[in-house]
Amino acid sequence: MSNAVVNVERQVMPDFIGTAPWDHRPLVKVLVGHVIERLGEPDGIIAFDPSSFPKRGTHSVGVKRQWCSHRGKVDNCRVGVFMGYVSGQEHALLDFRLSLPEERARDTQRREDCHVPSEVWYHTRPAQCLEMLGAWGDQTPHGWVTGDDELGRHSRFRYELRERGERYVLGVPCTTTIRDLETPSPAYQGRGRRPKARWQSVTVWRKSLTAEGWTHLTVRDGEKGPVAIETVKRRVQTRLERKRTGPEEWLVVTHALS
Repeated sequence: MSNAVVNVERQVMPDFIGTAPWDHRPLVKVLVGHVIERLGEPDGIIAFDPSSFPKRGTHSVGVKRQWCSHRGKVDNCRVGVFMGYVSGQEHALLDFRLSLPEERARDTQRREDCHVPSEVWYHTRPAQCLEMLGAWGDQTPHGWVTGDDELGRHSRFRYELRERGERYVLGVPCTTTIRDLETPSPAYQGRGRRPKARWQSVTVWRKSLTAEGWTHLTVRDGEKGPVAIETVKRRVQTRLERKRTGPEEWLVVTHALS
């Protein structure tokens, strides 16, 4: 080893990225421009994905014991919220946020130790997705917004997407309470309000479907042959609050065939 590098601080790059007062947003703007120029299509997809990063220590920004999707259990980790873009050509990252837990955001000493900027505070992950959508959605050609059930379970998130005129495909938990709007209504007894289909969880509703209601599809070729699924699509209504029900939405249930 050359004497020229002896006793030189080796943490120059981590210190620059983590503690130096520089603004990365202009770089993100350039990145978004390149992605749109090369991959942009009218029916492109904006995909949101909260993703975890396991950590051993306790001093990193935003680290805590929480659900770690990477390991499928509660573990010590950090969580990032990512905005990606998918088109018929390729996929790429557009923007990102670090999910700062509420108790970490309120801990003054920890914020100082981890060099958290004063303007960074706690936001829910759906709110971070909406913030990124507000920053780049208008200039990014797309036809759909997608996300997993961590986002789909939040009725407010779905509401905000509808208010912005977005079409979306979001996962929802199997415990979500729905009303099937395509099932025949119970017989009317001639008094009071006409009865409607009952509220039930997606799991219970799924078990009530007959075999004729499912559509068989071949998705792609796998190593052991074609990968096939069965799917069913219905217009449903979700129960959002105790005294208010949500708008009509499509529910698509899919399961793989062995």
